[in-house]
Amino acid sequence: MGTAAKYFVGISVAGLLGRALFSVLPAMIGRVWSGRLLGFAIAVTLGAAALLHDAFVGPLPWFVVMLALGAIFYDGGYCTLAPYATEVFPTRLAARGSGLAQSANGLGKIIGPLCLALIAGSNDLVSAKATEAAIQPAFLFLAACGAMLGLAFARLLFAHSLIAAAMAAKQLADSDRRFVRNCPLPHVESVKGMRCNVCHGTPKQIGQSPWHAAKPRPPSAT
Repeated sequence: MGTAAKYFVGISVAGLLGRALFSVLPAMIGRVWSGRLLGFAIAVTLGAAALLHDAFVGPLPWFVVMLALGAIFYDGGYCTLAPYATEVFPTRLAARGSGLAQSANGLGKIIGPLCLALIAGSNDLVSAKATEAAIQPAFLFLAACGAMLGLAFARLLFAHSLIAAAMAAKQLADSDRRFVRNCPLPHVESVKGMRCNVCHGTPKQIGQSPWHAAKPRPPSAT
């Protein structure tokens, strides 16, 4: 018990170092790349802990070494995940985005231990008994969760492109409606294919072109 306590003191110290690291790393390489590093490093370290759980490097178990390395990421990496949930959403949806992320976090705290209990084959899902046979499948499951996190961040660049394109299209459409609504001509003010229905001028031309501003009202306009 005393030896195990010493090991986990070292693991906790590694987690503190990870928090210090990830408090500055996102500012250097960005949160997306930090998230990718976070997810795939969790997959590698916890996967190695699962596969080498009964091996030693000198007096230290590889299991403890891999857990300490993993703590740098799965403990320290929260500095990357917590603010990003707010930053990724538009300003008006930031609070909802943060709430959604925290709800998923709370749900994971319930589902995660239940999954580990099922993997261990325990009849008591509330206080499952840890066994040596459950170490490898349980930590492979956690490594797979880390890999899913890394893949999610790997897809974010594509998602950001889609979000940016959608927001740009919406802003353009709003701009078109505003320009046509403020058109100085006394004719029908509407948009059709991003051009004025009457004079067929583009939004940039409406209100800026002297020809457009001086053009008389068409007889057929109502």
